[in-house]
Amino acid sequence: MRYLAFSLALVFAGCSFHGIPVERHECKFRAYLDSDLGIYLNAREYNGIPVRMAVMPFDVPEAFAADPSRDDRLGLDLARSFVRELLSVGTTGVIELFNVEHWQGKREDFFTGNYEAMRQAREAGYGFLILGYLDEVKNSHELKFFLKTIDVTKNMTLTYHEFTIESDKSWERTVLEEASLIREQPGQADFDGRLEKFGSCAVKQLLKIRE
Repeated sequence: MRYLAFSLALVFAGCSFHGIPVERHECKFRAYLDSDLGIYLNAREYNGIPVRMAVMPFDVPEAFAADPSRDDRLGLDLARSFVRELLSVGTTGVIELFNVEHWQGKREDFFTGNYEAMRQAREAGYGFLILGYLDEVKNSHELKFFLKTIDVTKNMTLTYHEFTIESDKSWERTVLEEASLIREQPGQADFDGRLEKFGSCAVKQLLKIRE
């Protein structure tokens, strides 16, 4: 009954269907290391000098192309989005995109020490480093990310999380398709929405932000 009322309300209101969400997203996470990053960064400030944090382009599967029309590669898009999310919540310190060239073995290094990433960040004058890893995509409904925060001055990993974004067609869109008010579009996915959900979910977990 709720679905029917929703459809009729849109029809009688003469509303456009362009604003109807394609998908609904849910974020699940697992913490392997779960320090409160905000408290740690505040404690590391020295004489009022903010710490510098680098966000490197995320590592993504070579065969994975979210949108061939994008000018920038996906890993860089993910890092930019994450920097924006951190800045939007007023994180302590200076947060910058650290756009470095991909090097051989970078993807494997995420799980074996991150030594080259730390070396580059340290030489560039950063005290902290955020690294992201998009896992191999196994189906159209799920994206899995791994995320680390590292204190490069101490070679110490502070946080290590696994995030899973599960996406399903929104109930609003399902109702409209069943009522033949819009056409079904197989394969359509709200990829930007998935990335946005990951960014907001990850930052809230890193900084222990409660709703």
